[in-house]
Amino acid sequence: MPNIKYLEKAKLFNVSFFGAVTANTPELELYVRAAIINFGEFLDHEVPVRGQSNEYYIQLYIKKSPQLSLDWFKYCAPKLVDLINFINK
Repeated sequence: MPNIKYLEKAKLFNVSFFGAVTANTPELELYVRAAIINFGEFLDHEVPVRGQSNEYYIQLYIKKSPQLSLDWFKYCAPKLVDLINFINK
């Protein structure tokens, strides 16, 4: 059974960075939030129980997700770096 700590931290990061989702939340922000949650789920499956998340897992995520768009790299990738820093503080 995978460890869910990274998914929970991704959810916490979304709320602490963006605030709560409202009816006025822009589409781009929803896109970035979804990418953060997806990456949190990925970390839960890939990082060993006693491991630590780092930039290696962003590279692995990119390698395992060849369908990523240029918009993903422009808007989401920087937030994944912020998420890694948030998790490891």
